[in-house]
Amino acid sequence: MRTPLPPQKKQRALASPRQKTRAKIAQAARTEFLEVGYEAASVDSIVRRAGVSRATYYIHFTNKVEVLIEIWHTSIDDEILNIISDFDALGAYPTRTGLHEWIEKAVSFWEKSADLVEITEQVIALEPQMTRPWIERNIQAVDAMPSYLSRFTPEQLPVARMRMGMMLLQLDRMCFILNRGELPHGRTVLLEALTDIWWDCLKPESDELRKDH
Repeated sequence: MRTPLPPQKKQRALASPRQKTRAKIAQAARTEFLEVGYEAASVDSIVRRAGVSRATYYIHFTNKVEVLIEIWHTSIDDEILNIISDFDALGAYPTRTGLHEWIEKAVSFWEKSADLVEITEQVIALEPQMTRPWIERNIQAVDAMPSYLSRFTPEQLPVARMRMGMMLLQLDRMCFILNRGELPHGRTVLLEALTDIWWDCLKPESDELRKDH
């Protein structure tokens, strides 16, 4: 049975003029970041592409980081939540086959979102203050995995959350390398290696091994 997503506000059938303008700026920024790079993209070039004034831009955003966060929020946050929900639907103790199928789905999603992955990588390198929120974002995603978390006692939960957050970060990093075409052995080997790593951490015997430490 599919784990239900957390309650979300219903979207309006029609976006307001303000929402449309905000979306237009975000889309223009996404294109500009991809074409010239995050660092080279300027507010002037973004507003020119969006067909709005600088004053309008600053009504909606104070800097480029805020624009990127908006792009993430409107473009892929719901899809990420769906992927996390699909993982949790595998149950507290997923099968290796189920894990492999889920990892392939997650990798396919990040391949489809390669432009945002590339832009985000540039932002993290140029805006050091973004590193911690990015890490925390992955760790907080674990809270949408109640089946996984149900395996652990309250005392074990902090380490369990951190461990899964690190696994999600690893998945993110490897997909970034895959998207750049820099993996030495290709996609199939990556899927098998990731499945092995996740299976070793999630198989039922792993809980017993941790009790011994």
